[in-house]
Amino acid sequence: MRKIPSPTKVLCLAFFVLSVSSDAEGVISTFDNDLEDWSKMHGGSISHEGLGGNPSGFLKWTCYDSGEFPSAVDVWLIAPPAYLGDWSKFSAETELRWDLIHIAPGPDPTGLSAAVFIYGPDAAASFWLRGDRMASSSWQTFAAPLSPEHWYVYRGSWDALVSNVTNLYVRVKGVRSDVPVLIIRGIDNVQITIPTRLMGDVNLDGYVDDDDLSILLASWNGSVAWGCSAADLSRDGEIDDDDLSLILAHWNAGTPPMDGGAIPEPATLSLLVLGGLALIRRRCK
Repeated sequence: MRKIPSPTKVLCLAFFVLSVSSDAEGVISTFDNDLEDWSKMHGGSISHEGLGGNPSGFLKWTCYDSGEFPSAVDVWLIAPPAYLGDWSKFSAETELRWDLIHIAPGPDPTGLSAAVFIYGPDAAASFWLRGDRMASSSWQTFAAPLSPEHWYVYRGSWDALVSNVTNLYVRVKGVRSDVPVLIIRGIDNVQITIPTRLMGDVNLDGYVDDDDLSILLASWNGSVAWGCSAADLSRDGEIDDDDLSLILAHWNAGTPPMDGGAIPEPATLSLLVLGGLALIRRRCK
C-alpha cells in the first residue's frame, strides 16, 4: 500500500482485502495529514481538514454557487499518479471506492449523479450512479466496479484504456442549488481495492437491518442499469425474491451502527416485509 493510514483508520478499513496485482491496486488516500497530491478541475477550492472524516482527516471542497445554470459546471478531483498506469491485470472483483459527504448547504439540495471518468492516450470511459445519496449529510460510500460492463466507453476500447490509464477524475460537486449558496463537500478513503462485503448489507454500513430492506423494497422489480445497484445482491440484474432471501438469511449480521435503532423481532420483520411488498403491488396496479 502506498500510504500508511492512521491506526484508527486501519481498523475502520480492516474489512478490505488489498492486493498488488497491478501498479494502482492497493493504493488508498485517507487524507489523514494532507491532500496527498490530489488536485481539482474547475471551480472552488480544496483544503485539508484534520477532523470530521470517515474517520480522521478528509479533503474538503468549497465553492460559491450562484444558482444559475452556468455555475452548474461539473467540478472534478484529479487523482495523483499513484492511481494511474496499467489496470489490465485487475481481477473482476476490483473496485474504485470513495466516500462523500455533503456539509453545506441544507436542507434539501438537489443530488446529482455520482460519476468517475478515466482516460488513456486513445480511449475514455465514464461511470455513473444515481445521485440519491450525493446530497446526504452523513458519509456515503460509492463503488465503481472495474469491469467493462459497468462503464460507458465513449472513445476507443476498454482494453486499450485499461492498459494505460493516464487520468482519473472523481466528481465532487454532486449537488445543485436554485439559489445563490455556498457549497461545502468532503471526500475520503479513495481507493482501488477488492472489498469483502457483508452479504445483505446494501447500504454498506456494516450491519444488515431494516435500512437495507427499505432500500431493496424501494427498488423492487427494478432492473440494474449503469453502475448496477447495491440492492442486486444476487448479481442477476434484477431486484427480486432472490435478493430479499439473501437479506433475510443474513438478518442482523454484522455490527449495529452506534446510532442504530431497535432491532426488529422476527415476527415484526415478517410483517415489515409483507407490508412493503403489499405496498409495491398496489403501486403497480
